[in-house]
Amino acid sequence: MRLSGGMRAGWRGRAGGGPGPGKQVPQVEVAGAVRMGERWYRDLERGTLPRLDPRVLDPLADVLLLDADERATLHLHACGGTQPFAL
Repeated sequence: MRLSGGMRAGWRGRAGGGPGPGKQVPQVEVAGAVRMGERWYRDLERGTLPRLDPRVLDPLADVLLLDADERATLHLHACGGTQPFAL
C-alpha cells in the first residue's frame, strides 16, 4: 500500500490550520518533531521510503493531528499492509 502524496500533504496542510497555500506545516517542522531529517520527510511524502520506523508513527500522527482512521492507515502502511478499499 502506498499513501498518496496528496493524502500526506493534506495531513500536513490540515495540521497547519487548513488547506491552501502557505497554510501547511513546513516539512522541516514535521521532520524535527519526529526527530528525523527533512530529506526523510520529503521521501515519506514522495512515497519513496520502503518502510516507516515504528518509533516515529505515533509522534508523526501527533504532529499531523491524525484522527483514529488516519492513524490506522499510517500504521497499516508502515507494516506493509494493503487496503481493501480506496480512501
